[in-house]
Amino acid sequence: MFEKIIDEIEKEMKGVVKEKVDVVDYSDYKKLIDEFLTKEECTESDYTTIFKTFLMKETTQSAKIYFHENGGTKKLTKLLSTSTKPFDLIMLFIRDSFIYQEEFIKADGVNILLSEISLSFEKGKEDSSVYDDVEECFEILISLTE
Repeated sequence: MFEKIIDEIEKEMKGVVKEKVDVVDYSDYKKLIDEFLTKEECTESDYTTIFKTFLMKETTQSAKIYFHENGGTKKLTKLLSTSTKPFDLIMLFIRDSFIYQEEFIKADGVNILLSEISLSFEKGKEDSSVYDDVEECFEILISLTE
């Protein structure tokens, strides 16, 4: 899913996209992150906005730091138990920083991922599409060991 977002960003940066679909000001990352953190339920669109915010060259590190300092990791681990799972967002957030990885572990992220894997195997008996979630969980777990 997020490969499509990355392609869109690259096209926007090259000027290929003539009409911008969204008019989000990613430079105001604090506002975007605050809105994300205060929402009870997050949608794919919310994940996409934060994902793009983390990818913008001008704001990537500042946005991640602000996200971290304002409880973003705990929010991500909480969202793992919802129907719209932020696996790609978690990977993007924790992949480059030991500090973020450590906080994810402290926020019980590993145990939540293991529970998700177990539940997915149960559901997999009826619906094989859940194995994509299992793969995403394993990718996050592997990234924590590198």
